[in-house]
Amino acid sequence: MVEISVELQPILIRYLLAMADDKLFLGHRNSDWTGLGPFLEEDIAFSNLAQDELAHAQEIYRLIVRLEKNGAMEPLATNQLAFGRPAEQRYNAQLVELPDDFNWAIAITRQWLFDHYDQLRLTHLQNSGYRPLADLSGKMLQEVNFHVEYFDGWMEKLGNGTTLSLERLQAALQLLWPAALALFEPIADQARLRQAGWVPLDEQKMCNLWRERLTTVMSKARLVMPRDSTDFHGGRKGEHSSHLAELISEMSEVFQVEPEAAW
Repeated sequence: MVEISVELQPILIRYLLAMADDKLFLGHRNSDWTGLGPFLEEDIAFSNLAQDELAHAQEIYRLIVRLEKNGAMEPLATNQLAFGRPAEQRYNAQLVELPDDFNWAIAITRQWLFDHYDQLRLTHLQNSGYRPLADLSGKMLQEVNFHVEYFDGWMEKLGNGTTLSLERLQAALQLLWPAALALFEPIADQARLRQAGWVPLDEQKMCNLWRERLTTVMSKARLVMPRDSTDFHGGRKGEHSSHLAELISEMSEVFQVEPEAAW
């Protein structure tokens, strides 16, 4: 196991928790669409994509446990990280905790915004000086690349569909844009991870690259990039909407009854 200083370990753990929490809550939100997709093929595809996010979250939680336990693996500790922490101990971006109210345009747009962010994050984390994180990022990136291609296609399909589909897509983008920008809010002391080589790229540079990639798709989908807003807390420092506590309560029902249950 890679040696990490006592000072950097809690910062790295917070960073990994942010990654895992992002994926856990987004996967759970998307799982609500199982059986409710617009048609069968997309219903199955969207459910599979939700499973990918949940599986990624589980692997990152396992990595955190191994980091905390010096290489040992404790399944119950993984369950505790996923389901036993209250909202104020979560580091996910608020984008992934917001409900979509079964609005397909919002669900698609949220995943699209997140996947382009996640693709950039994982691409650069392949070069992390923390080898276990670099290796895991490379594995997850293979699936995320497919996600990006899939949702780019959906954005273009809806943007070039009917007048109504374009209007709904643009409205979803307007609604989610402030929360999407807040994906790039750093965790406390994240700059120290970059200095140590654990996190290769700073959030502002990654945000600029993210904008460039989104702009290319937006032009094909006839979408207009919304104006920026800073009136939104990202969640990386434990500040969340009221939706998160409700979501955790719903997700942890089985854990509260049977903490040793597999997931």
